[in-house]
Formats: sequence, structure tokens, C-alpha cells
Amino acid sequence: MLAPLLGLTVYAVGTAMLRNMAAGVGDAPAPPAAPDDARTLYWCQMCSTELLLVVRGSGVAPRHCGERMHERTELPT
Repeated sequence: MLAPLLGLTVYAVGTAMLRNMAAGVGDAPAPPAAPDDARTLYWCQMCSTELLLVVRGSGVAPRHCGERMHERTELPT
């Protein structure tokens, strides 16, 4: 008696979640980045992964491979 009701509830909740994801509810566009003369790159010394930050949230370097990444600033040519 309880199983059909539980199955119907799971189905209704699942389809509602999929419908919301398809509609893009809650997706806000990213703020436009201000063009800068210098690009700030971070790179991992262990695996050589590079990360370009478009919008900087804080002055703390991100972590990769368990260690802080090193900051590198490039000037446009």
C-alpha cells in the first residue's frame, strides 16, 4: 500500500527537478570582466597546471596538488 505512493512521490519530485534544470531556474549570467592591461596567471609547480582568473575574488592564491599555486603576471605585447 505504501510502495505505490512512495514511487509516485519520487517520480513527481524527480520530474519537477528535471523540469527546473531544463528551464535554467537560478542561472544568473556572469558579471562582465573589466579588461585589464595585465593578466594574472597562477601555476602549479608540481604538475605545471595554469589557471587564469578573470575576476579575482581575494588576494589568496588558489591551491592545487595540495600546495599554493604561484602567481605570474603577464603584460600584453
